[in-house]
Amino acid sequence: MLPRFALFYPEETLIDDGEDIEITFRVPRVWLNAPKDGMQSVIIHREDGKLVPLDSRDIYAVLPTGEPIATNDIGPVLRAAGIAKYGLWIPNVEFDQVRERMRAYRKNHEENN
Repeated sequence: MLPRFALFYPEETLIDDGEDIEITFRVPRVWLNAPKDGMQSVIIHREDGKLVPLDSRDIYAVLPTGEPIATNDIGPVLRAAGIAKYGLWIPNVEFDQVRERMRAYRKNHEENN
């Protein structure tokens, strides 16, 4: 089986081995079925009986436990779940080395397939 992708970092290249890991989110049914756009606020019912409003944010989501959140940056949630990877600025000399590894990888792949 051919790898699905390769990841290039300044110090290493990681090649997909075909193994998948299931990441499970508990999502309340009403959340999943609610319209994707247009939400204005959420009221959370705390265990102590208090109500907590979440509003004035760009993004409303649930944590892997199903707890609603409101944020303008979903990145930390995706990073914590292992879904998102972030780039990093590196000096041009280092980036050129990564690019050369990418080119060599691509050339080798195209020649062998």
